[in-house]
Amino acid sequence: MFPLLYVEAFGEKKAAYYTGCQSLLTTFAKIEEGDNKSIKNTLNEVAEKKVKEMEIASLLLLNWLFTQSYRMQIYSMKDLLLSQEQVNNFDRAKDSKEIMNVEKKEM
Repeated sequence: MFPLLYVEAFGEKKAAYYTGCQSLLTTFAKIEEGDNKSIKNTLNEVAEKKVKEMEIASLLLLNWLFTQSYRMQIYSMKDLLLSQEQVNNFDRAKDSKEIMNVEKKEM
């Protein structure tokens, strides 16, 4: 069971269960959070001179490739698993920073 999500991006403020849509949003938020952590860790390693200059670009490129791959999988699953209304809701919620912050807090 997914937690109750107050959705402002869908019109009037109401509580509703968006299990499929919310599950994909949660996964998307985790991907974004992992991307940010990876970049911060890389920058910290660079600042502490634990990573050679030649490795920085490779690490960032590899992170970007994996992150993009995960995002594309979410977008593909969204189109396959959700109704058109849920796809529209997913897109609106994904674009809403407030919704993404709610999702991050629940993780």
